[in-house]
Amino acid sequence: SPDRNWVSYRLQYDQKNVTLFVRNVKNFKTYTFPKVSRALFTPEGHVICMDREKNLTVLNLHSAKSRLYKNVFQMDYSSPAGLLILLLSDNTLQISNSDNTIKTLDGVQKFVLSPDKKSMVFTALQNNKHDTGLIHFSHPSSIEWIMKNSSYVFDKPAWDKSSSALSFFGFKQSNPEESILYFYNIKEQSHFELNPALQQDFPKERFIDKDGDYSLRISADLQKVFFSLSLRKGDSNQPLNGVEIWNTDDKFVYPVEQYKGKFNEKSVLTVWHPARNTLTSITSAEFPHVTLTGDDKFAVVSNPKAYEPQMDTDGPKDFYAVNLDTNEKTLIVKKQSPIMSDLLASPAGKYTAYFKDKDWWIFDIRKKTNTNITEKIGVPFLGKVYLNTSDSAFGAAGWSNNDEGFIIYDQYDLWLVKPDGRSFKRLTHGREKGIKFRIASINELDRFEFVYNGIKSKLVDLNQKIMLSAEGYDYKSGYFKWNKNNGEQPVVYEDRFLDKIYFLGNKDWYIYREQRFDLPPRLVMKEQNKKPSVIYQSNPHHEKFHWSAAELIHYRNSKGKELQGILYYPFNYDRNKKYPMIVHVYEKESRRLHWYYNPSLLQSYGYNPSFLCSKGYMVLSSDIEHENGNIGGSAVDCTVAAVKEVTRRGIVDE
Repeated sequence: SPDRNWVSYRLQYDQKNVTLFVRNVKNFKTYTFPKVSRALFTPEGHVICMDREKNLTVLNLHSAKSRLYKNVFQMDYSSPAGLLILLLSDNTLQISNSDNTIKTLDGVQKFVLSPDKKSMVFTALQNNKHDTGLIHFSHPSSIEWIMKNSSYVFDKPAWDKSSSALSFFGFKQSNPEESILYFYNIKEQSHFELNPALQQDFPKERFIDKDGDYSLRISADLQKVFFSLSLRKGDSNQPLNGVEIWNTDDKFVYPVEQYKGKFNEKSVLTVWHPARNTLTSITSAEFPHVTLTGDDKFAVVSNPKAYEPQMDTDGPKDFYAVNLDTNEKTLIVKKQSPIMSDLLASPAGKYTAYFKDKDWWIFDIRKKTNTNITEKIGVPFLGKVYLNTSDSAFGAAGWSNNDEGFIIYDQYDLWLVKPDGRSFKRLTHGREKGIKFRIASINELDRFEFVYNGIKSKLVDLNQKIMLSAEGYDYKSGYFKWNKNNGEQPVVYEDRFLDKIYFLGNKDWYIYREQRFDLPPRLVMKEQNKKPSVIYQSNPHHEKFHWSAAELIHYRNSKGKELQGILYYPFNYDRNKKYPMIVHVYEKESRRLHWYYNPSLLQSYGYNPSFLCSKGYMVLSSDIEHENGNIGGSAVDCTVAAVKEVTRRGIVDE
């Protein structure tokens, strides 16, 4: 919670039932919310929860008083205004503060809050006519109407990032293909309309599709609106009923073509310039994949069929930059990896970074130049990650302010490299410590913004404190804080598995999850210069039972490659006995050394070592060093080497 007095967490059971708990970190007072997956804390000291039955509870954490709202269809909360917005199943919209309801509106179909949470757009049905309006929470009693008394149904409203404009669709209930696109600039109160019937350059075989492959999007400069144009139903090429035509000249075999091909029948991403009322299609059957640069002024297009057929899961692609004002197309790179994170647009839109031939390259969009920015650094940025695939890039963290530097990973560290490649700096010192540092996040996907078929890097502000996750070769783990003056400083780093850290701004206050193979997951709070304290310990019954132990073993395969694995001992282990051993073979297992497993028949990872150990087995999970072109042979070699390492100890009944 904003005042740091409460924390919410979920317990999930084998049956997939979820219960949410809200717990005071000082006196451990706890509230329970069955069938709730997340809590929303407010600055005023409330917690808001909605269960699967659409019942919403607002609990005052100071007074313990609660309010219950039933049949809630949609909810959101405006932190700046301290307002709760609810849409009930009878289409009644309620706007409430902490004391009472301050506005009610009937006939509302849906609403969407602006990114800054200071305004709301909604669609409504009144007297069989459709309306779209704005409510600014600074004056929630008044409505700024955008459209009134229309025969068109309004749907899918979308905001720009700065909360300055919005766009939405209008369509005929009787014929969804009869649709219009609207754009509204809030500051200027200017209204624009794209009506196919009045647009001379509109392709007659297509229609504005609110449910198309490309979601509605407004450019950062408010000059462009991106949307889908789809083929009218009568214009698509339907195959003969029940007939499959397989042709050896096709790029994709028939099932793949049905699943991710058929580009001539797909929606096309189209850009509309409302101010000058021009329309341009960006994608096509020739270039069906697209993402946008950071400033939305260029599109990056490609064709996944370019080098098909081939033997990898996905083939390489040629990427081109398309100027959305002039439609000029420029080659960025040929035969580039299709891995999404290997090609990243910069936040300010000046560059596109890509990983090729063991190095990171920068394409300067306006200069149309390519620069290898890592060739002079002298450390590899390519290697084995976790999975048994070919070597791949260790990845990128993002860009510094105003695209001034690109932040990339080697096996251990973060590097800041100028986009011209002339200077670089190592930001961390993991190589000397045997620790892998990465930018900390609850979810790895939080580090990127997904834009259609690609991703943009997010900004990493090096002038602020940055949280880093840390993992050692011995699988100690934890978190460090970094700043440009002192480098990385440990917050917590222990011989156990730590993840899911939460922290508030620049305050030295942290909550994270901690576990070990013989210690069930628990929530721990850490404050500056204080010892960690346990907020909640799961599975307290664990202490009543015999348990196993997990040991990290080291061995070498026939080629001398040093590898690791996990040896799990039977419950109530007797060193004077020999035990049968089960060997689990899958990729790199040693990273799970400190994972806790409930002894269950639910095999969420393909096997459950605690369950097998409870039945009297030793369990060996060995790492595999996959060799390109020799997958099976290298797997056998590594597995046999691990088994020999354990059996030579004389503890296994061979």
